[in-house]
Amino acid sequence: MSGRRTPGHAASGEEPAEGRECVEAAPQRPRVALAAALTRRERWETALQKVTELGVSEVLPFVASRCVVRLDPRRSKTRVERWRRIAQEVAARSQRPEPPLVHEPVKLRQLQSDSRRFDVVLVAWEEAGPEAPGIGEALRAAGAGPTANVLLIVGPEDGLTSQEVGVLQGAGAVVVTLGDRVLRTETAAIAAVTLAIYEMGGLGGRAR
Repeated sequence: MSGRRTPGHAASGEEPAEGRECVEAAPQRPRVALAAALTRRERWETALQKVTELGVSEVLPFVASRCVVRLDPRRSKTRVERWRRIAQEVAARSQRPEPPLVHEPVKLRQLQSDSRRFDVVLVAWEEAGPEAPGIGEALRAAGAGPTANVLLIVGPEDGLTSQEVGVLQGAGAVVVTLGDRVLRTETAAIAAVTLAIYEMGGLGGRAR
């Protein structure tokens, strides 16, 4: 007798197919986190909504010297709770399996420390010179595959100072450019996340 199984019949001692639960492995998604400097409420929340739709894994708010917004510690908890609700609602609408992790705001020195847990850290800086790589080039140079844990840092409306960029570079961050156009901070955040996720195989891109 042939050893080939008849469809719909299990081999001896094997649980019938209809009694087994088929578990498919979840597709590997790029892990791209965004550290965004605080800005005006409507702008910051627009960025939060869009990067959640795009598939960002974490959102790390931070305070830079040129931030026009300073969160009162007494109101910080309420604001973070609001951001987390927004992320949950947007994730549900965009059929994400889970929302991004939204952290509480930190100062830049704390962000520098937190950035060390990522495989690749890129700082989008409008004062980067012409020799600065774009996001795709920087990811390729770092050997960032589809499973790399990447952090993108975008500064406030007036940008990060050279001293702040130096602090981040001290922890291994690489300065990248988003081109020669002047972008609002929320636009820069959305563009950076889109480029990184695409380069890592998301949004129809092909992982390198």
